[in-house]
Amino acid sequence: MMAFQTNQRIERLLKRYGREDSPEKWDFFVGHRPLVRYRMNRQIKKILELIQKNRKNVGEFTLLDIGCGTGRYLNHFLSLGKTVGVDISEPMLEKARKNTKDQAILIKADAENLPFKDNTFDVVTCSYLFENLNGPKDNPKKVFKEMYRVTKKGGQIIFTVETWYSIPNLISYILSFLKRKTPLNFYSVKKIRKLTTGVNPQSVKIYGLSPITVFFPWARDPFSMVKLIEKIDDKLEKFMPSFGAQLIVEIKK
Repeated sequence: MMAFQTNQRIERLLKRYGREDSPEKWDFFVGHRPLVRYRMNRQIKKILELIQKNRKNVGEFTLLDIGCGTGRYLNHFLSLGKTVGVDISEPMLEKARKNTKDQAILIKADAENLPFKDNTFDVVTCSYLFENLNGPKDNPKKVFKEMYRVTKKGGQIIFTVETWYSIPNLISYILSFLKRKTPLNFYSVKKIRKLTTGVNPQSVKIYGLSPITVFFPWARDPFSMVKLIEKIDDKLEKFMPSFGAQLIVEIKK
């Protein structure tokens, strides 16, 4: 297994995400914002749908979730088979161990240098990762190539990105620049195509998610409003397949 590396880039990430209070802040943020929670639920629902649709074998199944954080998504993956999560932050991993009741294998690791052999996992996922790879030394393309490397031939890579189209995202972009001088790294379809060049996948598909929230600048909407948004999104995603506040990328190796 590759040794965990320490350098300036990792130290910067740990300063942001490795604090003892980082998991509590993240969970508080998600738990107290119905629209954020709605978007996450819609996201995981789509990811599970894509996995089940592509899954052929009923035997041994292995899944890797990169940047697993507090394990919110890992809990949904546990029933699929052997589930592994990696994160650069030990406090995040500690919270993930509690949230998954130690049912997932959790490893402290750098997404640019995954400690796994080639062709290890049936499915590799990551969410809320690429937009945070925004420092001068971060290399999103290297992260993607590592995801591709550890995925089995015939396997599936699924990752999500935030887009420029959302008013809340634009506000987050400005705030991130003012606070850290490193604005969040949002994506377009063109930017995704550039990110995924250099490999030879069987297919690359991009799905738009939550298009109605592109036009919603409020993060504290009442639950009744979220129900209405869900109904509208169900219709819009059929007519606007590559547009939304988030994009989900599915790659078959």
